[in-house]
Amino acid sequence: MIASLATLVLGILIGYMGQRSKFCTISGIRDFFMLKDSFRFKGLLGLIAGSAVGFIAFKLIGETSPTSRWDWVWDHRVCLLSA
Repeated sequence: MIASLATLVLGILIGYMGQRSKFCTISGIRDFFMLKDSFRFKGLLGLIAGSAVGFIAFKLIGETSPTSRWDWVWDHRVCLLSA
C-alpha cells in the first residue's frame, strides 16, 4: 500500500515537472540522431536511469508485486518501459 501511494505521488510530481519543463522524449531522440544535439537526449537517459534507481530502491525495500514464477519478467519489463 505504501509503495502504491509513493509511486502515485512521485508519478504526479515527475509528470508535473516534465510538463513544466516541456520535456519530450521523441524530440530528444530526433535531435540526437538528426541534429547531433544531445541536450534533450541526456534528459531521456536521466529519466531511464532515475527509473532504474527507483526500481532498485523499491526492490531493496521489499515493496514489490506479489510473487509468481514470472515475476522477474514483469519486473524487468516495468523497469525498461517506465521511462
